[in-house]
This record gives sequence, structure tokens and C-alpha cells, in this order.
Amino acid sequence: MTWNLRMPLAGALLIAGLALPVCARAQSSPAPSPTPAPPAQTAPPAPATGNPTMEDRVGKRITQLHAALHITADEEGQWQQFADIMRDNARKMDEDYKDRAAKFATLSAPDNMQSYAQIAEEHADDVKRLVAAFQPLYAAMPDAQKKIADQVFRNAAAKRTQQ
Repeated sequence: MTWNLRMPLAGALLIAGLALPVCARAQSSPAPSPTPAPPAQTAPPAPATGNPTMEDRVGKRITQLHAALHITADEEGQWQQFADIMRDNARKMDEDYKDRAAKFATLSAPDNMQSYAQIAEEHADDVKRLVAAFQPLYAAMPDAQKKIADQVFRNAAAKRTQQ
């Protein structure tokens, strides 16, 4: 039996309506398999296979947001702080899921729930850090740019709720 784990990534992306799906983590069930698992289940595919890494996805999203929000040269310093936290959050979440996947087959039901709760708590903390980084950037934006930002985040949230 294969378990797939999915969770929104990069806390503020969720709050901003720009959540990125976390790559599914394939994991083996406690029952042993008579044949070896295919390579796609034991290791994430290399970027060359057309399956972008989480770092690639976050980098692409940062680039998209930078353009959509019309970040100016004066805002670049605050933007970089925000983008750095997005990258850090993505790396942390990816590591958390890798750690969970490594021990998943041996977790008891309560340990499984506790493991997921810990990831959820860390995700909430990451969202708070991202919000704290975004607020001064948003405050520095002129009203017209704030309206653009508001619409970008609303559109992403609406799109996510339709999925």
C-alpha cells in the first residue's frame, strides 16, 4: 500500500492564497513487498525528468509574485526578506516530510498523528514568520500597488478553493 502526503507549503502562501502543493511523498506500508519498489517510489525524480523540485517550484512562484506585485527597486530589500523566508519555509517543510517519510512505516497510529500535528504546528509558525515579513513590504506599497497585491492574493485563494 502506498501513502501520499500532501500539504500546503510555505505558510504565508496559504494565508495569501498562494499555497503551493507539496510534492507527494511515496512511502511503503508496514507490510513488506515481495519485489523491490520502483525507483520513483524510493527517491524523488531528478529535475531533468520534468518533475521540478520543491526549490524549483518555490523559486518559480517567487518570480511570478515579484512580477505580479510589481515590486519596485525601493521595495527590493523587503521583498528579498519575504522571498528568503518563503525559501526557508519550503526547505524546512521538505525536510519535515522527508523525515516523516523515513519513519512512516514504523509509526504507531498515535505517533503518526503526533508527527502530523508537529508538522502542522511548524507550518503555522512558518506562516506567522512570512506574514511578519510581508506586512512591512505591503505597508510600503502605494495604494494602487496594494490593490494589485490584494487582487493577486484573492485570485489565488479563489483558484485554490475551486480545486
